[in-house]
Amino acid sequence: MKKDDSFIALLNKIFPGENCNADNATEFAGRLALKIYPEAEHDKSQDESFASIKTAQNTRTGTYSPEKLNKSPSKKTPRPDPRAAFNKMKELGKKTRFHLDYNDERAERFCAQAEYLKDFVDDYKQTSAFEMYYYEYATYSNMSYSQFRTYFTWRAKVRQGIVENVSPAYAFCYIFELLNGIGTADPADGFDKMIDFWRSFRSYSIAMDRYMLRWTRAYYVVHEKRLAQSYPEYGLRFPIPYSEGDAAVIGEVKACRWDKLDIIEQSSSFKITNGKFYKKFDHDMIEKCVCAVMHELAALFESVGTDLRKLFFEIYQVKITSLFSDAVYRSTDENPGMVQIDQSETIKWEGEECYSEHVDISRYSTIIGYIMKCIEIAMRRYFGFKPELQAPNPYQAERCLINSEAEMADYSWSGPQARIMADWKLKILRLIRGDELGEPIDRAIKQYFRSANIVVNNGKVYEIKPVEIDMSKLETIQSEYEATVEKLIWEETVGAEADSGVLTSLRNSETSSVSFTSPDVSAPRAPESASTLEIRGMDGFVNALSADEKTILAGLLSEGRISASSELLIESINQKALSAIDDNIIDYFEGSPYVYDDYADELKAFAEGWR
Repeated sequence: MKKDDSFIALLNKIFPGENCNADNATEFAGRLALKIYPEAEHDKSQDESFASIKTAQNTRTGTYSPEKLNKSPSKKTPRPDPRAAFNKMKELGKKTRFHLDYNDERAERFCAQAEYLKDFVDDYKQTSAFEMYYYEYATYSNMSYSQFRTYFTWRAKVRQGIVENVSPAYAFCYIFELLNGIGTADPADGFDKMIDFWRSFRSYSIAMDRYMLRWTRAYYVVHEKRLAQSYPEYGLRFPIPYSEGDAAVIGEVKACRWDKLDIIEQSSSFKITNGKFYKKFDHDMIEKCVCAVMHELAALFESVGTDLRKLFFEIYQVKITSLFSDAVYRSTDENPGMVQIDQSETIKWEGEECYSEHVDISRYSTIIGYIMKCIEIAMRRYFGFKPELQAPNPYQAERCLINSEAEMADYSWSGPQARIMADWKLKILRLIRGDELGEPIDRAIKQYFRSANIVVNNGKVYEIKPVEIDMSKLETIQSEYEATVEKLIWEETVGAEADSGVLTSLRNSETSSVSFTSPDVSAPRAPESASTLEIRGMDGFVNALSADEKTILAGLLSEGRISASSELLIESINQKALSAIDDNIIDYFEGSPYVYDDYADELKAFAEGWR
């Protein structure tokens, strides 16, 4: 810097009263961090720590004119001013549209603010809590300046996949943004971001759970046509079950064909599978027996003009006042018409009104439980399982079908003829009140025992496997039988006439049939086989009885007393009956033994000849 008069004059102005002159100008310039250099070209490498200043040349007026410094532009993009953004947000929040109700107006203000702040980021170093008793008020308008800066610093990290613990109100504000499409590419992207954020933030707070189940369902209804996945598929990613009941099970109950016990029990207050009876016997056998009974009861209900299926589920309708209840959501004019949420819920519009149709599989659980308990009582009797169950109360089953006090009063006075109730309910009530379920249940169990070849003795269940005969070996069996009979005849030496007659009869028989009739011989006969008894029916059974067995049977038929040690004889009688007629003759599992009514009259005719 040149030490001219104008520069010295400037120094004297800066340091008044210190007598700056040409000799000490360098000292004063140093105090200003300036370096004086001659007008000749100088070494610029020595000026790194000084600002280079050239004095202006003397003008005609003799005045000093300082040279302007041009600063180089900064390469960093200036950050938005948080204070300015905050003030602008507050200003947008003051605008109102008086024709809207409060909730819609609040949503409009929030969306206007969110659109303005959709790209705003901050790097606030502090954290300010944001506590709200009602989370629907967790919006920008209710934030202070420090809360505002905390939220947008936290949101910037969330968008980068970093979810940190903050006050739950901030999380609700972020969800409100996603529900309104702020920060999302499309509805599918918004759904994914909501689920991912919910799963991540839930490790800090579960406050969103009950709200998110409601809002995700509403979001799906509004955007269903623009989403590739079904609601249950989205629900698989939720951190909690999206429905109280299993939609797949509800679907199976609606389409029930009485072929799965676990599906039947979904609608029942009484569970056969929970009891000792089920655990005692073969599970598959019990389940098939119950299903067989349900088929029989379904036919009974159909015969009186009603449907058993009506007891297993009921569809009820609930009006929806707001899809996004308790959410800050800008509603649209879209009306999807009808949206299937899953097997248990459907959203429908009827004009301007919106309704949710739900499937309730537990509405008549008490009456289904009544039927199931009646079935187990009968099954315990047939399977010989002790102890017996106490009979269910039919009044509770009847009360289950009555929905109102008016129905109850009407039904109490006029019984099954009440006309306030639905016709199908009255028909079911008549069946219960008339005790008409017992006979079909018994019949179905007996039929199942016969079809499944099941026999029960002393509480033990046996499955009799049918004998299979290879018809291709029939000729071999016949020839071996003829040879055996011929040998026996010769050994017994029964006489030439009998011998000749039997052999001639056997040899001349057709090869397509086999005769199992023993020859008429005087020698003692071998014990008759089970197959022989089966062919002869009741005659074969009676002929197979011993004298003691006939005495026991005659005593039971005449309702006389029998010996207390007759259990083995009774079991032997039943074994011979099973071989001959495929059924037991005597029931001795409950109380005193007795002969089944189905066979009593026929056996009494035989018993007349035993005396």
